[in-house]
Amino acid sequence: MRLQTTTQGEGGNACRARLACEPRITVVVPVRDEERTVADALKSLAAQTIGPEALEVLVYDGGSRDRTREICDAVSRSQPWGRFEVRDNPGRTVPHALNAGLAASRCACFTVLAGRTELSRSYLEECLAELERAGPSVAVGGRLVAEARTPVGRAIAAVVTHPWGVGRGFRTETHRRDVPHHPFAVWRRADVARLGGFNVDLDRNQDDEFSMRAADHGIRIRLEPSAVVRYRPRERYRGLVVQYFQYGLWKSSVGMRYGLFPTRSVLPAVVVWGLAGSLGLAAAGRSRLPLLAAVGAYAAAGSVIAANRGSSRTLTTVALGLVHLSYGAGVIAGALRPGLVSASVATARVR
Repeated sequence: MRLQTTTQGEGGNACRARLACEPRITVVVPVRDEERTVADALKSLAAQTIGPEALEVLVYDGGSRDRTREICDAVSRSQPWGRFEVRDNPGRTVPHALNAGLAASRCACFTVLAGRTELSRSYLEECLAELERAGPSVAVGGRLVAEARTPVGRAIAAVVTHPWGVGRGFRTETHRRDVPHHPFAVWRRADVARLGGFNVDLDRNQDDEFSMRAADHGIRIRLEPSAVVRYRPRERYRGLVVQYFQYGLWKSSVGMRYGLFPTRSVLPAVVVWGLAGSLGLAAAGRSRLPLLAAVGAYAAAGSVIAANRGSSRTLTTVALGLVHLSYGAGVIAGALRPGLVSASVATARVR
């Protein structure tokens, strides 16, 4: 049995050097109807260079109707995990799963893995090493890469990883630096507990709100580009529209409730108002120039993104417009009718 890298934590005692057979880090995996991707996500944990025996994996199933739970149970028996449990998530949402995992955790370090993501082989090792180097009050996450298998999926991946598509929310930088948010960062469990865990009132954007709350308490998030998270985006336009409408809706809710609203989140709402105005002018027969200018701008932007990412120009332009319009519409709807976050439209799952 080999000794693992030491990582300092609160009081200098967290994640000390220990035998590989003793779990070092808790990985919480919230899932619901992820049968097509969850096996690959969990296999990426099994392949981690620190070894599956160093992992405490807590899968929380929010009532899957497909084979997700069966697949997770099978993976739990496939490796000499330090600990692997598949549990019910009666709250059904991600923050409920994260808080349950936080309470059940036996390790000093804590992270989350989504059913649509995979980690590079050294992801956890790299993050833990940087966590030690960075010192207290720091979390560490890796570079995000989107991968898809269909032409539409590749166009969507191109848009959601480009600054013109979603701003700087998708961490793709290739140099080490502090970032405002990271959904798959490795945290010291004591820091997460000190912040009160995750907000169960937020079905979406709970990780964004948590990152902003951490920043308010002086906890920095460090990007470690040698560690990579591979994300499988939606591969259908319908799912993309629902996803980003919900993101905008919940972003509005978080912003109005907690006063945490990044400026970049307002821009898609401005785009929606502008397009609505240009459509109105064209329909009234007053001028088509604003509408033609907007369409031309999107065609040019889509072409640039496609050339940069190697995707179809037409499909990428459509994806770019849908992301901006659906997100902006969600932001506006959430501002005008905050109660919409309690409706089914705010939580519906469409692939």
